[in-house]
Amino acid sequence: MQAGGWRPRQNHRRLRAHRAIALNNRGNAYQTNKDFGRAIADYDAALRLDPNLAHTYLNRALALKGEGEYARALADANKSLELEPADPVALRGRGDIYVARGKRAEGDLDAAIADYTEAIRLDPRDSIAYRHRGLAYEAKGDGEHASADYNMVIQLRTK
Repeated sequence: MQAGGWRPRQNHRRLRAHRAIALNNRGNAYQTNKDFGRAIADYDAALRLDPNLAHTYLNRALALKGEGEYARALADANKSLELEPADPVALRGRGDIYVARGKRAEGDLDAAIADYTEAIRLDPRDSIAYRHRGLAYEAKGDGEHASADYNMVIQLRTK
């Protein structure tokens, strides 16, 4: 230990963690502006610094979805859920990827509905999960279930 309580190894880890979070946040700003390539580059750099940032995997998954790279997006969403299995936001994100790919791959809308349903189980007040599940039901031609989910959105947002 150095004089004054400073520990070089701990300080280095803390700086890496702060840099990883800053890169993640800048990636979010790029993603907001639909600059997916720069967002992905920042998420890549953040994950090289700290490969256990579940939210960064999810953020990169959503940027990859924006680029139409659905297989890589699903792999990142799965990694995010591997690190934090009970994260309703990650479940919603993976569901969104399935919906985006749903017109191309058999069973994706059902997988999306399953993810949204689990997100709702984990957070029953998640109006976004209800809305997205309603959209998935609608895409499947199931107006009855879609309407029920939209009714929940209305109820949750008026409370």
